[in-house]
Amino acid sequence: MFDALFTANEIVAAGPGQLAAAALAVVLAIFSIGSGV
Repeated sequence: MFDALFTANEIVAAGPGQLAAAALAVVLAIFSIGSGV
């Protein structure tokens, strides 16, 4: 959860190019949390 929030801030500071990569990272993180990892 905290990682997702920090990633969101980094996305804002980053650029549109990193937006997609960061979005995928967040999705994977949510998947991991949902899996209970």
